[in-house]
Amino acid sequence: MKITIAQINPTVGDVRGNLEKHKDAVAKAEASGSDVVIFPELSLCGYPPKDLLLHPDFVSAVLDAETEVAKMSGKVAIIYGSVKRTLWPGSKPLQNMAVVADGGKVLARVAKRLLPTYDVFDEARYFEPGRAPILVPLRGEVLGISVCEDIWNDKEFWADRLYDLDPVQELVNAGATMLVNISASPFSIGKPGLREKMIGHAAKKYGRVVVYANQVGGNDDVIYDGRSMVFNPNGVAIRTADAFKEELLTIDVLADGSEYVGSLPLKKEIDVIPSDAEIAEVYEALVLGTRDYVRKCGFKSIVLGLSGGVDSAVVAAIATEALGNLNVLGLMMPSEFSSEGSVSDAMKLGNALDISYRVVPIKAMHKAALGSFGIPIESWVSVDDKTYAETERHKVELWEENAQARIRGMILMAYSNKYGHMLLTTGNKSEVAVGYCTLYGDTCGGLAVISDVFKTRVFELARYINKIKGKEIIPEATITKAPSAELRPGQFDQESLPPYDQLDAVLRPYIEDEMSLSRIVEETGQSREFVQKIISRVDNNEYKRKQLAPGLRITKHAFGSGRILPIAQAWRPQP
Repeated sequence: MKITIAQINPTVGDVRGNLEKHKDAVAKAEASGSDVVIFPELSLCGYPPKDLLLHPDFVSAVLDAETEVAKMSGKVAIIYGSVKRTLWPGSKPLQNMAVVADGGKVLARVAKRLLPTYDVFDEARYFEPGRAPILVPLRGEVLGISVCEDIWNDKEFWADRLYDLDPVQELVNAGATMLVNISASPFSIGKPGLREKMIGHAAKKYGRVVVYANQVGGNDDVIYDGRSMVFNPNGVAIRTADAFKEELLTIDVLADGSEYVGSLPLKKEIDVIPSDAEIAEVYEALVLGTRDYVRKCGFKSIVLGLSGGVDSAVVAAIATEALGNLNVLGLMMPSEFSSEGSVSDAMKLGNALDISYRVVPIKAMHKAALGSFGIPIESWVSVDDKTYAETERHKVELWEENAQARIRGMILMAYSNKYGHMLLTTGNKSEVAVGYCTLYGDTCGGLAVISDVFKTRVFELARYINKIKGKEIIPEATITKAPSAELRPGQFDQESLPPYDQLDAVLRPYIEDEMSLSRIVEETGQSREFVQKIISRVDNNEYKRKQLAPGLRITKHAFGSGRILPIAQAWRPQP
């Protein structure tokens, strides 16, 4: 059987646009002489459609498109993702379906049987599970078709299973000669390798070719890495599609799972040394997630604040890679407390990226704001009209620091409104976790690009970006200088926070591994008081995180849809 996997990047809700992607892929599969072309899960509506599924007109549009795709089949069979209305009393209104069409009509519909309700998934809200295995005879094979989660429950691979049912086992027992899984499996660090091992295990266990078609692209906070694969019965991936890119992968597969001579080249290797592999994936994921979020939301360009710090520098570099240098505007907004080095570093970054940037000083606006609160101007000390210093008559208070951030947020939003740019926020996961950010200030924006990236990894990204570009894009001084918000004289982050390596060593197990306080103390060797203080800051700042822009997910526990906690609650880990 000659197979084409259509690893497409659908836009949620753009049924007609997604249909055009199907038409294009089917035409190319026909031209290649393929027997079947296989699309990802819910490929017609995009994954995840969420509460769009509650709108009858939306469901009708998906079903109309499904009929159009079926009519395209003939020279090539088509397997694609759609929905089906249920008619059973007491059932959920829809099923998540793999549709098989050939000869211009639908041959079979196979319902997803395992419906995930963890992390970013909530499929039981909308779908009724399939009730029995369905085999589909097609072009000389008997296909056992499953949908995404259905292949993630092998009792020999998983020590702790979420479901009693193993749909793939049932398909093999019923007589499937080839296994096909259509999927929308999100990216997170470490998941691609786990996914490949799991599917390879299934192929070897059952002695079957396994064809795995995954979605690619960013939809809201979730990024899909693609990496569609074909495994032979020995559990070896004989073809893998590119990561983070749309691709049509075509392969001839004999009955024993080997490839015909003359097929397309085997999978490409990533041109990075092994130690760079993880940070390379993070970078590519963030670039793709930024590009798709901005464009799928209808924007063409972005604006962001450039402070001279490493966070804004990394976000600017990612945005430039995602959207092109002509579509990125950086604003430098120095105050009384901004160092000359920060401004010059921000300018060096702008020049290296070849983006537009402007300097918009906020000193006058800040003085006017403080004056409106009754703080007398004569209580300030001015040196050459450049330096605003603390005196015994006036100490800079927190609300005054926040006023600067909010002035900057107002300016950034003004540029966004006036010129139609999407505003990107630049806060990292470490700061967001402990609330080291200002609501309605540096948290303003439409997308939080690095809100799932711990500060220690931000530094890794900065060095990686310079490495792959072959020159100093992000100034060395930006990477090596002590982090500072520069909201009062001589301020440094470590006056308010522990060193970031120590902070992240506690945050990572608490947030991503849901580890207990006692276990973290044991694992890190830090004092119980130290760990307790950090955990308390995380718990006490949920109200801030609920008000942040959506953030791109790269870990298994990102803030947002995958980590749902109450704000008004009294539970705290016991000291």
